Amino acid sequence: MLPRFYSVLLLVVTIITAPICFAIACLIWCLSLRWDNRLIYLHYFTSLWAKMLISVPPCWQSKIIHPERFPTDKPYIIVSNHQSGVDILLAFGLFKPFKWLSKIEIFRLPFIGWNMRLNQYIALNRGDRKSVAKMSAQVRHHLTQGSSVYIFPEGSRSKDGKVRSFKNGAFKLAKECGVGIIPIALHGTAQALPKNSLKLGQAKMTLEVLPAIEAQEVAATPPQQLNQLVHKKISQAIHKIQTNTVKG
Repeated sequence: MLPRFYSVLLLVVTIITAPICFAIACLIWCLSLRWDNRLIYLHYFTSLWAKMLISVPPCWQSKIIHPERFPTDKPYIIVSNHQSGVDILLAFGLFKPFKWLSKIEIFRLPFIGWNMRLNQYIALNRGDRKSVAKMSAQVRHHLTQGSSVYIFPEGSRSKDGKVRSFKNGAFKLAKECGVGIIPIALHGTAQALPKNSLKLGQAKMTLEVLPAIEAQEVAATPPQQLNQLVHKKISQAIHKIQTNTVKG
């Protein structure tokens, strides 16, 4: 009964607060657009909105490890594994400025999707070459402006929580744009909201920021090798978190 109750509770809170939060987001956008071209303050408000939602279900606990490893003085490509729809809510808890790369379907959601468009996050229509080209141009634009870009290189959520193979696109973009890579390990979100389910589960969610791979190393390393290196770092970090969770 409790998982169903928590699911209904989160849905009700989301439906009630989404129009209010979107209205506030529009006001922030109007007031800050002229002097905040990266929309950092709007992103921070969106992070607060996400923090509120992730705090609603009593069955969820979340933890951010080493947020200080996320530099804000220059842009990076942020790469992480993808376990659940809750990943985005958890990552907003970093309270660091970045732009999301997300599937276009999310942008069509009332209020939440509209807010993503307002933030100038990046939409991708999978399998559409024009969309891929537009996405690449937007990533370059945001990196040039100084904003980091967050990408899930698995492409879609893992069914079993295990880290699937990464696509090379994020690593090619990092090399082409001359920026470093920040690996991020996510754990526990698959239990919080399993794929293809609306029932919330008991979960201890963890996001760990791993040491950045700087632009010089990215430039000197082939994309496939970068892919394997980042995949290994994230997989090892998740294994370590799992081990510590069992011991705890």
